[in-house]
Amino acid sequence: MFRRSGQWTAIWGAMACLAACGSARAAHSFRFQSNLHGATVTGQSSALVAAGAYGMSLTAGPAGAALNETHPQGMGIDSRGVAGALDATSTAGVDKINVLEGPAGGASETITFSFDRSGVIRDLLFDGIKDETLEYFQLTLPNGELLTFVDAEAEFRLTQQGFSLADLSLPNITPLVDGNDDRMGINLPFAAGDAFVLSYGNHPFPTGYVPRQNELGNGARWEGLVIVPEPSGLGLTLCGVGALLGMRRKLL
Repeated sequence: MFRRSGQWTAIWGAMACLAACGSARAAHSFRFQSNLHGATVTGQSSALVAAGAYGMSLTAGPAGAALNETHPQGMGIDSRGVAGALDATSTAGVDKINVLEGPAGGASETITFSFDRSGVIRDLLFDGIKDETLEYFQLTLPNGELLTFVDAEAEFRLTQQGFSLADLSLPNITPLVDGNDDRMGINLPFAAGDAFVLSYGNHPFPTGYVPRQNELGNGARWEGLVIVPEPSGLGLTLCGVGALLGMRRKLL
């Protein structure tokens, strides 16, 4: 009986140790909505915000654009200050990320962001990406790789008319996972200072494709992201070794 009790004590001790190691990876959420950061973000070409131990740098693009956090469903870009460009439909597009119009139009508004310490982007949160108009967000990773995010129903809309996502000339297409336009569990590691670039686009319709009600893409918003600290291999190893040693002593 004593030996069995000692075994359970050792097992519970090991589990507690591993749980303590895991708790160090608490999630940190950066959310952008309803002027949550006030004048620190809205109207600024660049900004610094914080969540927990993490600092995040944000920069609006192209040059002359400003961050806009006024909408309750996420952040947009106000490009009325960009020379030779119109923000989509005058003032209606200033709280979305979209494609510019006017003499200098055609380019996407962008948000470049980085963090002051290493970690992992666990979740990406978007709003307003429409499936029927083939809108997408594109994320440029620090190594230059491109990830493309489309609405969860984009494949369904395409297959209704005999097309598929393969008909879109976009790299690394990833459908968002639900009707909330989020991508959970993406797990993108980064080092301190690594720069990501978020941009928006709407793909030209494949020949013969007709969107519902002849709609056109008109921009979408970035609600934020969730990050977790980068796991420490050494810390997890030492924790596991300590737990096993404790079990061995109890079993002897």
